Amino acid sequence: MRTNSHKPGKVAHGRFFDLIITLILLAVISAGLYFTLRPEQAETVAVEYNIVFETVDKRIASNISPNKIFLSEEGEHMGVIISALNDRKVFYTLDRSNGALGGYITNISDEYNTVIASVRADAIKYNGSYYVGGQPLRAGGSLFLRLPDFYGTATVTAVSVLEVE
Repeated sequence: MRTNSHKPGKVAHGRFFDLIITLILLAVISAGLYFTLRPEQAETVAVEYNIVFETVDKRIASNISPNKIFLSEEGEHMGVIISALNDRKVFYTLDRSNGALGGYITNISDEYNTVIASVRADAIKYNGSYYVGGQPLRAGGSLFLRLPDFYGTATVTAVSVLEVE
């Protein structure tokens, strides 16, 4: 009959070796998870974007003027107005006069203006998109902007990244 007799020193070396292998495996898994799940470094760039407020009350349309700072609904900095064009609101109605072939009549509003503005801001580039004040900046998208004496929804018409000088 044979008996398995282990020497006490060998068991201790085996457990020490197991502990080292376990620590190495945990370190490798932790490093892999860190490099896989770590947040991307966001790149900050200067942008200029053009916006249009289609319908603004005539009495407050002039509040959108150069050198004022737009804020988001949450109070985030959305950029400095570098130019603003305040023009009469033009709209079209169907021509229902006798003999008309369904054309349109151009009308000018007595109550509202259209405001076109250019804004310069620092944007964060993340996953191929630009964000200003936490809002995505895309041509055709909408931004909710405010000033101390104005609040409105603007449509973004163009976005350009400014060259670093």
